[in-house]
Amino acid sequence: MNRILVSAFLLLSNFYLSAQSVYAPLSAAYNHTIDRMEILNGVILPDLHTSTKPYLRKDIAQSIIKDNPFLSPVFSSIDVQNFNYLLHDSPDESQLYGEEFKLLKTFYKQKNAFYHLKVPDFELFLNPVLGFSSGSETNNKNLIYQNTRGIELRGKLANKVGFYSFIGENQLAVPSYIKAEVDTFGVLPGAGFIKNFKNNGYDFFQARGYITFQPLKITTLQFGHDRNFIGNGFRSLIWSDNARESLFLKLQTKVWKFNYTNLFTEL
Repeated sequence: MNRILVSAFLLLSNFYLSAQSVYAPLSAAYNHTIDRMEILNGVILPDLHTSTKPYLRKDIAQSIIKDNPFLSPVFSSIDVQNFNYLLHDSPDESQLYGEEFKLLKTFYKQKNAFYHLKVPDFELFLNPVLGFSSGSETNNKNLIYQNTRGIELRGKLANKVGFYSFIGENQLAVPSYIKAEVDTFGVLPGAGFIKNFKNNGYDFFQARGYITFQPLKITTLQFGHDRNFIGNGFRSLIWSDNARESLFLKLQTKVWKFNYTNLFTEL
């Protein structure tokens, strides 16, 4: 019986598979811009259910284009810049392709990508990830820092299947109150397996990735190893802010004003 159901599902997928998108970063800055657009304009965004994050890039672009906040007097010039950023960060969804700057005629053909490739039935956005931050703490002579190096890529296959991947290596030294938690429980917030780095730091590896497709016009399926967020606050309803990535299968079905989510995950 299970084989019959799977076969039927795959058969339907071949018939109904529609244009696909990947998800925007699960970041406070991204989410805050969307929330601000909805709250200040006083209009519920029909393409976005703001209690389930991250958002599809396609839904973000459609919401901005349909709502057209650029003409509203309630938004500041900074808001307009942020909305423009969201549109240019997803040129494949907003169709704001451009070649305003090129490095060696190969890199930064698009504002949002170090390397962009678009050929029939395939599109790729690739970016290196380099980050370093440092600081100090009262009554602590040790330097607090984080050093991240990695690579991020996303794209589409035949405009039917979306994919995303991030791989990063991190070394960091945390404030004393977090170090006390790590020493007590052996767990670093937001990380999985860790090892000691120098005298007071930690080293850990990150790997996130997923594929997405739409077996039906009203249903989006996502399978991979990443994070999810439920709720409208700064903290997720089910997961804490300290949760690491997990393996999951998510189905989101949108019918009229209802958004129904099935999330199967290994914690």
